[in-house]
Amino acid sequence: MTTPSNPASIGETMGVRFSEPTRGPCLNCGAETEQFAGKSYCDPCVAEREEAQRAYAAETRLLDLVSAGYLRCSTGQVRFSRARPAGPNAEAWRRARQTTDNLWLWGPPGVGKSYLCQCILTDYVLRGGVCAAETSVRSVVNIAPWATQDLQRWMLPGLLLLDDVDKVAWTEATLAMFWELLDNRCAARRRTLVTANMKPSDFAQTLKERIPQNRSLADSTLDRLKPVQSLEFTG
Repeated sequence: MTTPSNPASIGETMGVRFSEPTRGPCLNCGAETEQFAGKSYCDPCVAEREEAQRAYAAETRLLDLVSAGYLRCSTGQVRFSRARPAGPNAEAWRRARQTTDNLWLWGPPGVGKSYLCQCILTDYVLRGGVCAAETSVRSVVNIAPWATQDLQRWMLPGLLLLDDVDKVAWTEATLAMFWELLDNRCAARRRTLVTANMKPSDFAQTLKERIPQNRSLADSTLDRLKPVQSLEFTG
């Protein structure tokens, strides 16, 4: 049996007749374009529709994360396009947006550290990030020992904000648990953002004074964040 050599004859052999491409107006903008079964829009309009669909999917994912409690309800509205960083911190904002390293943002309260991190979280999700989450370190310390699934939940996000790391009455047990969280994220190469009122070296010294019986644990915990950029905020 001889097999037909062109698509039209193949279709006819199977009882299907293929339609030939034609020229006609795009259903969206009216520009003349090639049309055939399943294609009634010009290429620019097709690309625009696909981009709109991707943006809608990202917005839906962001809302799902907010409703699931991974992100604060305000995070969906906190975006770089709406942010107006204070002049003294503009350089820190620029560096934070350009790097993919872990971040340690430090400075006095109310200067925009958490706000910047929430912009990064939103941008990550809208760019197709699988999962983002934020929590205060105090919540990790107070909840995780009694609910190990919460510690596991904070290990998994591709991007995690740990807020106010220096507002915890650290003990050797809670710091060891925090080391476990950061070590897991480091091994999986998941990015972590940290905010604090003090720079990393001062925080490490505070931990050593609080836990003198295991001073090396402080340095080891901070090592789990490398590579990390330390950015100072003022104002």
